[in-house]
Amino acid sequence: MRIVGSEYLKLFSNKIFLICIIAFFCADSLFFVMLQSSDYENSAISSDVGAYEQLIRECNDAEDKNAFFESKNTEIQIAQIILHNGNADEYKKKYPKLYDNAAGLDLNDDELFNRSVMLSNIQAQLSHIDSYEEFISNMKSRAEQQSSFSIFAEPDSFSFRNIEKTPVDFAEVKGVKPVLGNNKAVEAATSYEVSSYILLIIVLLVNILMFSVEREKGLYILVRSTAKGRLSTIACKLLVVLSVTAVVSLLFYASNIMTAGTVYGFGDLSRPVQSSKLFLNCALNVTMLEYLILWVLGKTLLLCSLSMLTAFLFVVIKSSAKTYLILAAALIFEFSCFIFIDGSSVLASLKFINIFYLISGNNIFGCYQNVNIFSQPINIITVFIGLAIALSVVGVLGAALAFSRLSQHNGKLVLLDRLMSRLGRFKKINGSVRIYSGEAYKHYKTSFALVAVIILVALGFVSYNDDLSIIFRSPQESAYDTYMQTLEGELDEEKYDFIESERAYFDELTREAEELSADNTISAEEKTNRLNTIDGILSIRGMAFEDICAQLEYVNGKAELTGEKPALVNEVVNKRLTMDTFREWEYFALLLAVVIFCTSNILAIEYKTSMVNLISANKHGKARLLIIKLLTVLITTVISYILIYLPYMLNFIKTFGTASFNLPLAYSRDFSALTSGITVGGYILALGFVHLLAAVGATALVYLLSYIFKNQFVTMIISSGLLLIPCVVFIDNSKIRMVSAFSNNAQTAVIGIITAVCLLIIAVSALIIFVPKRKSTKFII
Repeated sequence: MRIVGSEYLKLFSNKIFLICIIAFFCADSLFFVMLQSSDYENSAISSDVGAYEQLIRECNDAEDKNAFFESKNTEIQIAQIILHNGNADEYKKKYPKLYDNAAGLDLNDDELFNRSVMLSNIQAQLSHIDSYEEFISNMKSRAEQQSSFSIFAEPDSFSFRNIEKTPVDFAEVKGVKPVLGNNKAVEAATSYEVSSYILLIIVLLVNILMFSVEREKGLYILVRSTAKGRLSTIACKLLVVLSVTAVVSLLFYASNIMTAGTVYGFGDLSRPVQSSKLFLNCALNVTMLEYLILWVLGKTLLLCSLSMLTAFLFVVIKSSAKTYLILAAALIFEFSCFIFIDGSSVLASLKFINIFYLISGNNIFGCYQNVNIFSQPINIITVFIGLAIALSVVGVLGAALAFSRLSQHNGKLVLLDRLMSRLGRFKKINGSVRIYSGEAYKHYKTSFALVAVIILVALGFVSYNDDLSIIFRSPQESAYDTYMQTLEGELDEEKYDFIESERAYFDELTREAEELSADNTISAEEKTNRLNTIDGILSIRGMAFEDICAQLEYVNGKAELTGEKPALVNEVVNKRLTMDTFREWEYFALLLAVVIFCTSNILAIEYKTSMVNLISANKHGKARLLIIKLLTVLITTVISYILIYLPYMLNFIKTFGTASFNLPLAYSRDFSALTSGITVGGYILALGFVHLLAAVGATALVYLLSYIFKNQFVTMIISSGLLLIPCVVFIDNSKIRMVSAFSNNAQTAVIGIITAVCLLIIAVSALIIFVPKRKSTKFII
């Protein structure tokens, strides 16, 4: 027990480990909330969970579901008319009860839109529930139909056996009756994948601290010479790694589940898991609660088995560099198989027996999948359990035998040593090293800045492949976007002719509606049908065209003031790029978190290792070294900025193109107060430059705090309070924005921010260079 206690003490007394765990946990929770807020359906439901669950109860109680949805949609439509002081007398006469209900709704436009989104969600759930029984009952007939094709008809093939096995496996859920309910918490918690990838990093970090650090310090020679220095020591180390992995995994996953339940409500967890469309292909007869337990235990078991395998590699490979290289190569191979191999390929087993496949989403228990193992269809759950047991046994036994019997001296990279010795013949050592190289090495390795950069690379990949297609809030907005595909850009004679032809078309429709209303020669049913058709066109395309005409009038007036050629900007797409306050603060908060994590230790590490006295006595150990350190963290800030902002911009260009980038920003009515001729593209560059300058200023400030307090933990706390927490608070506040500085004059805003950042950097440099060295004030944490 003493050995176990000392191993725990060594791990948790490492401040870097504690800081990483806290930082990763906070970042994971923040990302989870941000991702939920970025989805309009999730935002709509979380805005009023009580109303959403009330609608579900009313729908379950309604005998005629179609009539229920029709009445609720009509109620929302009446409420919108009343809200905008429209004439709803016709509805009052026709639907007096619905009119009274609508009049009693004290909701604004956004809240009414959220109600319609809730209804759409419930309607989609009902459609899934109604089709589930047919999906299960027809599975056998579909299997027989598939097996009749010659490509699947070979009896000894995997395809044929898989087709036969699938209906048998789904027979267990044949009697399952999905129930309408609130599924959002379970769906959100189990679909969120960031936690799993963060936990992979934590598994690696725990093993580095438990095995690699001690070997590099040369402690194994002393430890292994003691009475319990071999088998007992490795058993305790493995126990610590296993327990820390399990506890941290449970903490992360439980936190996400509780957060999702707080945001959306858990609903009735006793319902079958197939009640959610996300688990349509689940072949387990379990409830929502049972599935959550299985999901958490499965993920935790996978991470624990991976931690044992990683421990085995760190023990059996005596060189840390070789271990890192092998782990990196293995992860790259696994990720490449997961991404690039198709599920129907002959190499599909490499895609499914894969770390990234098993750790992603609901692939173990929530999605039915058979794996081809020697032409036999083996269920993914069986594969997962067998793989987890095999990795755990190999990891535990292999690590124990290797640690007990093999020398644990730090191995040498023989090939690299030979290569360096040969290269050394051509270049003699001149007695000194480059200051920047040494600082960069300490910064990226000792301070784990490289880990932050690697995480940003992964996030950048996700951002580049994210779906940016617009989900329109209304049919009118969709029609507006369709018009803009033709009209966006500088206005020419062809576009004016198109506008005039559309205006004539809608005038003709209006006259036709008036004539139909006065025409008594046709039946009432035909008249109603034709009038409804015309009204539908006028209420969707007609309103969108009226918006186009209003924008055209605004653009013509603006063109006279600015002297630019009139042009139409797609305000739906433009708003997505220029007015997304959530993304603006989300990205900047992420950048600040990286800046604080990477910069707070740049000076503190010298005081922690007591190297500051030796460095200060060096010729370049004062002003020049401090400037090099500042340059090092500034380069990291620029790299982080590029990895955060560039993938989204490339994805936006890939999705929407660059048609609007050369158009004046003032032609967008959201920027009606803008008097300069800055284009949309110029605005994006200016705004990006401002974000970069603000990040540079924040880096300088954190650097200054690191110089003042000489302690990483204190610097991180104070920097987070001054910089990060306000940005997180601003994320959901659309009134506080960086973009607001451009609403009148972009050039003035840019010049002002440049001046402020330059003054801050000059102040930092002056304080560091000219203030005499004072006695260190250490904060003991």
